[in-house]
Amino acid sequence: MAVAQDNARATRLGGVTGSGFLPGRSGNPSGRPKGLSRRVRDLVGADGEAIAVYMLSVMRDETARTADRLEAAKWLADGGFGRTVQTLDFDITAHPPIDVTQLSTPDLEALIDIFGRYRSNARELVTSGERAFEVSTRSGSGAADVIDPEALMRVQEASYAQAGRALRGSWPRESAMDAAQLESFLEERRFCVFATTTAQGHAQARPVPFTVLGASFWFATGAGSRLRNLRQMPWASIVVADGERGSHRAVAADGHATLVQQPPGEVFPVWEARHGSGVAWASAWVEIEPTRLFSYHSGEAHS
Repeated sequence: MAVAQDNARATRLGGVTGSGFLPGRSGNPSGRPKGLSRRVRDLVGADGEAIAVYMLSVMRDETARTADRLEAAKWLADGGFGRTVQTLDFDITAHPPIDVTQLSTPDLEALIDIFGRYRSNARELVTSGERAFEVSTRSGSGAADVIDPEALMRVQEASYAQAGRALRGSWPRESAMDAAQLESFLEERRFCVFATTTAQGHAQARPVPFTVLGASFWFATGAGSRLRNLRQMPWASIVVADGERGSHRAVAADGHATLVQQPPGEVFPVWEARHGSGVAWASAWVEIEPTRLFSYHSGEAHS
C-alpha cells in the first residue's frame, strides 16, 4: 500500500540539506564576485562607449526591426539626455485669491521664497498683496517680451556650420533671418506644426499653439497620442511658417523634448497674454530646447 508523505511536516529550515536559504539571511552573503565590475569596464570601456556604439549601430540599421531601432534610440536618448519625467493626470480646481494679511510670518516667508525665484522684488509684491507674476508687453504688439533672439541665433549659427550641402541649398544661409526678424516672427505667429514619432516609427504632425520663453519653445498637451509618442521617443521637430512662394517666412527647429507636469511659473502669464486664455485642460507641458534651427526670410516677406 502506498503511503503519501506529509511534505508540510517534512519541510525544515534550510531545505533538504539544512544549509540553504534561511529567514533573515542573504543567499549570497559574499556579494558580487570580486573584480567583476572591473572586468566589465575592461570589456566595454570605462564610459560604456562600446555599448553606446552598438546601440547606435542598431538605431541606424535600416534592416533591423522598427521596435529594436526605437528601443536603441530610447536607450541612447535616456543615456544622453536623462529619462523623461513620468507624469500623472489629475484635475486642478480654482482657488480664491490669498489674503496675505491673514498669513502667518512663516507662510509669508515661504511665499517670498517661491516668488523670489521669478521676481527680484518678490518681498514687496507679497507683503503689499500685489500679483507676483506680471508680464510686460511691447507697446501695441500685445506679445510678451520674453524671447531671447541672441540665444536662438547662436543655435542657428551652429546649425548652419554643421549643415550639409543639400540642407544649405534648401535653407540658404544668405536668406536666414537675423535676430530682429527671428524675434518679430516668433512673437507674431501663434501656431506651429509639431511633429513626433509613433511607436511604429511613423511621423505624426499636427498644428498646435506655442509660446517661446528664452530660447525654449513651450507647448501644452493633452493625454493623447502626442504625449504617448514623446514618452517613448523624447524628440520633436517644429515648423513655424507663413506666406506663399516669393513672399514667405519659416523657422524649422529640432530638439529634445522634456515633459513636465507644471512648467516654470512665468510660462503661465506669458501663455495667457499670447493666446488669451489659460490651459486648465493640459495633462502635461513640453519644453523643446532646439539643438538645430534654420530660418528663411524671402526678400519680399513683410518688408
